Amino acid sequence: MSSARRHVDLRPSPSWHKAVLLGIAVVVVGALWIVFGPVGLGGSVVYAVTRGPSMLPRFHTGDLAIVRPERSYHVGEIVLYRYPKLGLVLHRIVGIVGGRFLMKGDHNDYIDPFHPRSSGIVGSLWLHIPSVGVVLSWLHQPSAAAAVAVAIGSWFLLMPRLSRPQRRRRDAGSASAVRSVSGPSLAGPAGMVLAGLATVMVLVGSILSAASFATAVTRRTETQLPYRSSGVFSYGAKGPNSIYPGGQVRTGQPVYQRVVGSVTFSFNYHLSAALPAAPAGVSSMEAVVSEPDGWSRTMLLSGPTHFKGTTTRVTGTLAFASVNRLLAALGSAVGTTSIPGALVTIYPRVSVQGVLAHEHFSQVLAPQFPFGLDTTELSFGTSTAATRSVTLAPVASGAVRIWGTVPATLSLAGLGLSVGAARWVGPIIATAGLALVIMLGLVLRRELRVPEAERMRSRYPHLFIQAKPSSITTMSPPVELVNIGELVRIADREECPVLYWEESQVHCYLVITGATSYSYRSPVAVDAGANAMEVSST
Repeated sequence: MSSARRHVDLRPSPSWHKAVLLGIAVVVVGALWIVFGPVGLGGSVVYAVTRGPSMLPRFHTGDLAIVRPERSYHVGEIVLYRYPKLGLVLHRIVGIVGGRFLMKGDHNDYIDPFHPRSSGIVGSLWLHIPSVGVVLSWLHQPSAAAAVAVAIGSWFLLMPRLSRPQRRRRDAGSASAVRSVSGPSLAGPAGMVLAGLATVMVLVGSILSAASFATAVTRRTETQLPYRSSGVFSYGAKGPNSIYPGGQVRTGQPVYQRVVGSVTFSFNYHLSAALPAAPAGVSSMEAVVSEPDGWSRTMLLSGPTHFKGTTTRVTGTLAFASVNRLLAALGSAVGTTSIPGALVTIYPRVSVQGVLAHEHFSQVLAPQFPFGLDTTELSFGTSTAATRSVTLAPVASGAVRIWGTVPATLSLAGLGLSVGAARWVGPIIATAGLALVIMLGLVLRRELRVPEAERMRSRYPHLFIQAKPSSITTMSPPVELVNIGELVRIADREECPVLYWEESQVHCYLVITGATSYSYRSPVAVDAGANAMEVSST
């Protein structure tokens, strides 16, 4: 008679309800994929993340638009279509002409220049989810998708092992070789701390990566380059030394008609800018003679004169004889011999334009300087409040808007981090967290193969003392415990050693606290082949 040996696998097979649940899950996932899956992967929808203000106020940058292809499209529908050189555009159909669709953004005041046919339309709006597109844009990155997949897989692998209570192995035939484990056990608080740290690292790295990849590396900035037009007004004339020291009429002094025949007005112009400019302009000067009832006449004193550069000087001479002839003609017309209270206003005008930092600019500086005129003198300023505060150095300021780009930044715990740096810092942190999760899972999985009693003996070597059962006496039968952890806590609380020995393929542990003793028994692990036994047959 011959004999043969066969191995019978004693590992538990999946129960029928798990198979049913798995089948239901497959069906549900398949249905969801058909409804929400991308067209390119067998689904029926297209995902688009909006950007720009053209569809305000309904759509904002970072919103998610889910569109579905239709057999036909109608006026009023919001559709996603292909715009040459721009890509996909989400706008509303406002008309159909000759088989082509007229598109317009709700916030725009013009119709899109390109008019697609039906074949150029990807689909009509099916679902709008605000702000979700930022996350999906990040998930489009292969590294981000891989990181999320690893994180989910590691979580399913690690968290159930950390959360479930440890059970003592009692089957002597199911043991693996016992290995000594040194240091704190990852199945306890240390493992939970490390798991929490790894989770935080993955979350922080993922959020940082998502925010950085959803944000442009640079941002557009507006810089104001200022420029200023300024001038200094003055006047002068030659007069007798007996009245004017040095024989020269100076700014601010009255000009007497009997001793001075004419007066010269000057306006010195200067353009200053933050960057070198190449200006050119036109200058002129006028005098307006007016009287209280509204009569006025304009006299051209200088120009127009073209100039180049940042400085110019405008000068003009006013002869009293010319002014008096105008006033005499007015008096003759109205039947009087004199016009009291005449006003002479000097108007220098400088118009300049040029290029500043590749941007065109233009500016006009045209101040006015009033003088009172009577039969004896011309005096600067008048008695009115509006002219008493006239400045001799007028200024006009302006600025050119320069658009440029600067590195964009993200705010992290009050600290600014550039988007470019965040794009590699975030994945590094997330990857390190995932590596910690995986390493923690592997170490914990290996550690959990060791019986709990052996782990306790390795973690608390100062409490365990090997003893001989023949030398141990107790006053009463010991209290049997089902958990080695309880025995260790009693020994630590009572400051008593844990005595251990082996008998009949069983590890015995005993704590004696006065009149009461506590014991725990654990099968000895033997190397007999994991989860298998030999069965003989003839």
